[in-house]
This record gives sequence, C-alpha cells and structure tokens, in this order.
Amino acid sequence: MNFNHKAVDCLVLHADMVPEKNAKTIKYKNPKLIKEQRSLEPLDSNAIRVEIIYAGICGTDIHVVKTNQEGFISTSAPLSIPENGRIIGHEGVGKILEVGQDVRDLKPGDYVALESLITCGHCESCLRGYLNQCLNVKLIGMQFNGIFANIADVPETVAVANTGATVSTVTVKALDASETLPAASVSVATKLVAPSA
Repeated sequence: MNFNHKAVDCLVLHADMVPEKNAKTIKYKNPKLIKEQRSLEPLDSNAIRVEIIYAGICGTDIHVVKTNQEGFISTSAPLSIPENGRIIGHEGVGKILEVGQDVRDLKPGDYVALESLITCGHCESCLRGYLNQCLNVKLIGMQFNGIFANIADVPETVAVANTGATVSTVTVKALDASETLPAASVSVATKLVAPSA
C-alpha cells in the first residue's frame, strides 16, 4: 500500500532561532509544541514507514520545551529546528507499513523497536562497534524528525526487529509541566494509535 501524501498527526516543536555571535552555533528561544497534520513524503530508499504503536517520553523530550531564565531551550543535546518545526520523540515501537526499495532485512508487518541514534557506519567508532560514540551521529527527534506521530519514516538502521518480546509498558522519567520540581520517575504507556488489524 502506498501512503505517500497521507496526512498524519504529529507533535511538532517550533522555536525562534537565535544565531550566536560567533555564528557557529544556534540557540532556540520560545519553544512551542503544536499538534499538526503533515503529509507523508515519498519514502527514501533506505527508510521504513512505521505505524507507531507505543512511544515513550524521554527526559530529552521534556528538555526541548523547558527554558532557562533568558527563555532559551535548556537541552544539552544537539538540536536543529527547521523553519517548519521538528517532530520530536525517539523511543518507541511500531509495525512496519512500507519499506524503501533498498531495505532487505525488514518487511511490512514486522514489529520493531526504534533506537534514537542514526550512526554513519564509517567512522572509527562505528567500525569498532561503538555506535553510541559515532563521530557523525544524528539524534532522532532532535536533528532528524522523530516518532511522535501516527506514522513515522525512519532509517532502517534504527529499527530492531521483534524477537518475540512483548512490550506492555514503557518506563520513563517525566516532569509534570505544571511543576518546578526535579523530574519524578513514573511508569507510562502512551498509545498514539491502535495497531492495524
């Protein structure tokens, strides 16, 4: 089935871009999360289209909407927000709906867990198996559109096929937006969309 141009609900971060004096870094002010509908683009050849079943709220997701005293986003993770906003979220599970033409090890109908790092596979760290230390890493939901959507397109490299395990809840750290206290530990299962039959 072709899902191109299908409208999907997603949670999008918008903010005002403020270039630093040295012009090498960019900071963002006045973050806003907005539920939007976006059309799916044609699927990249090495990507998969995933119906998101469960998504976890990570501390990083909380930090992108928190600000310091000057109003700047307070995350320490690399962040890039395009003019049309950044879909956030990077921890979840889903069912593959469609695969790009070059995807070989995954197929529609497979259930997958999604990792948060897009690694290059070519730097010294990647070649030694230290993917979390990739010199060219990109973070889903921070530098690449994330998974807080009914349907999300992600590189096949971030998908781990189901090995028979069942996900019932996702334990996350969260901070109630109305509080100013340190984050409290809670157990959450966020169901974004019912799985297809």
